[in-house]
Amino acid sequence: MIVKDIIIEVKEKLRSSGIENSEHEVKILMLKFSGLSEIEIMTHPERNVESLNCMKIFELTERRMNREPLQYILGAAWFWGREFLVAEGVLCPRPETELLVEAALEEDFDSFLDWGTGSGCIAATLLCERPKSHGVAAEVNALSIVKAFENLKRLGVIDRCILWHSRSTDDIPVSRTDLIISNPPYIETGKIQSLMPEVQHEPLIALDGGSDGLDFYRSLVRYAPSILRAGGRLLFEIGVGQADYFRKNSFGKLKLDYIRKDFHGIERIVSLVMRDEN
Repeated sequence: MIVKDIIIEVKEKLRSSGIENSEHEVKILMLKFSGLSEIEIMTHPERNVESLNCMKIFELTERRMNREPLQYILGAAWFWGREFLVAEGVLCPRPETELLVEAALEEDFDSFLDWGTGSGCIAATLLCERPKSHGVAAEVNALSIVKAFENLKRLGVIDRCILWHSRSTDDIPVSRTDLIISNPPYIETGKIQSLMPEVQHEPLIALDGGSDGLDFYRSLVRYAPSILRAGGRLLFEIGVGQADYFRKNSFGKLKLDYIRKDFHGIERIVSLVMRDEN
């Protein structure tokens, strides 16, 4: 089958399945699995694609038509300009979470705790961008621990990170740190079934934040003062409509510093600072 015909057919299959950016996704599938370079695809639309490669493209197209996330199909996602390995059962890195990393990199820190590390994208990025830093990356999902280890190792930062399989904050091996950063589960339990089909392929454990979506924020706000140094930060990614929880409540030794919006004007990043006890 020739390049041009594959592109036309795959694009139509994706579009008919409700995938809006079908043209972009066809390009990615062709580049990854056709065995041809981008220049060959663009300049030689009549070129034949080997039958095995062609079969692979259509097989993966069927998976995408079932609204499986493209990241799972590719086995990788891009975050902060780096490729991170992912797989079904591991939360896919998202562009909004880069804003959380951006906020962290504005701060002066040597140590950090990344709670709910998932693929390890936050921890690995902080370690890459701050070569003298060290951290603990905690995660309850064993599948995520495997991918986080692979990503930390591939990026050459595993020697500066303790990867910790943790079911609660009680057993994390941190006595004092400069920064706690987290993209916790924050979707209300009752809303999970109404999420986009792609999101419903992702692990429930990384999505479900309890009846009001705030369970893990409450837990981390209670825990943070026990390990944060004075002036240290607790940085969160939050969901739609959750900013008021942080505006309207007081958190003891933690003081609300700012709330920032994402690319779509949604309040997305919360920064709490540890008060100086003096």
